[in-house]
Amino acid sequence: MVTWYRQNRDLLDNTVSLIASAAVTSGLGFAFWWIAARLFVPEAVGLASAAVSAMLLLSTMGVVGLDALLISEIPKVRTSVGRLVATAVSTAFVASLSLGLLFAGVAPALSPNLGLFFSSTWAQVAFAIGVGLTGATFVVDRATVGLLRGGIQFRRNVWFSVLKLVLLPLLLTSGWLMTRVEQSMYELWAATTLVSLLLVMPDLLRALPMSDLRPDWSLLARLRADAFRHHVLNVAQHGPGLAMPVLVVSIFPASVSAAFYVTWMLITFALVVPVHLTTVLHAVGVRDLVRLAEKVRMTLGLSVVAALGIALVATVIAESVLSLFGPTYAESASAALRILALTVLPLSVKVHYFALARIHGFTARAAAIGAVAGVVELGAAGLGGWFGTLETMSWCLLAALGLNAIALAPTVLRSTRPPGN
Repeated sequence: MVTWYRQNRDLLDNTVSLIASAAVTSGLGFAFWWIAARLFVPEAVGLASAAVSAMLLLSTMGVVGLDALLISEIPKVRTSVGRLVATAVSTAFVASLSLGLLFAGVAPALSPNLGLFFSSTWAQVAFAIGVGLTGATFVVDRATVGLLRGGIQFRRNVWFSVLKLVLLPLLLTSGWLMTRVEQSMYELWAATTLVSLLLVMPDLLRALPMSDLRPDWSLLARLRADAFRHHVLNVAQHGPGLAMPVLVVSIFPASVSAAFYVTWMLITFALVVPVHLTTVLHAVGVRDLVRLAEKVRMTLGLSVVAALGIALVATVIAESVLSLFGPTYAESASAALRILALTVLPLSVKVHYFALARIHGFTARAAAIGAVAGVVELGAAGLGGWFGTLETMSWCLLAALGLNAIALAPTVLRSTRPPGN
């Protein structure tokens, strides 16, 4: 056992830091939305959660693949890591901010519910700044993984989660904030993102192998093709999941959206094992292709065990967990939670396929396949929700994910064989 740990220490230690970070952020995030459900009406919680989901989706698009690119490139550019990180963070902030402003301008035309986010110019600007900060922070977090210093992102996420949880009840102390509580909640999200980033900045600067942090746009120009492929792959991997709460609030009443968001938050937490195992698999795999098959067998095996356990646990506790938020939450989404827990297994196959694409360099093909798969998943969920219930939507999404996993499984399974076999 000790020998096995030493052989896989690089993968395990950084995965543990990411999973611990996800456990803290998800656990405290669960507490955040539980407190929100107790303090505010379901309609307000539903709208605020959809706004946060839109913020995360837009920032994922705004990082334009630079987060994953850093993991691949940091080992190759040892003498200019500081400039590369500074360039990537600056670019992600500007691109994400621009997308946030664009979305804030067109959202009212997309859905009446979405229009409620942006009742003033300040609300539009605050949302866009939040998107920009979130995009920059995504890149910072992945840079720490590329440096194999995952503890930094862990500390940042702890600060972020604790601050927004502690500050949430303060919204009740201001009558003005309470009149616009949906906007106040995502503004709180943006503010605590900034503070958490500033608190770990000294650690990040010490982790960089050199102190030159001037953006170097020539580096970005040289890597733009690789960044674009990673960007499309990022959108294909994360886009459907981030878009799902926005899709739900566009179809169902805001109170149902609130119940779905809590359910989706639990599923996102359940995915931390396969997602973070494959994130570190990418960082480690580009450094050690010889032992890649061994690493994939380990991460895939752990992911399957986790998926089966999650499905079993969700079957037992779905209703009781959602009841913590209120009876309407359990009534609306307990069946959906049991169904969606089954999606962890096909999603494990999907994230392994994407990690292998980044390691072996077939990102363009994987991005095209992933984009089609994402459209199929969102289309299936949208049709299920439009013509049925939240439960129907969940079954349709599970079916689409299952078909996509079957198509991707041969590539993933081939990667578990040692070279030459």
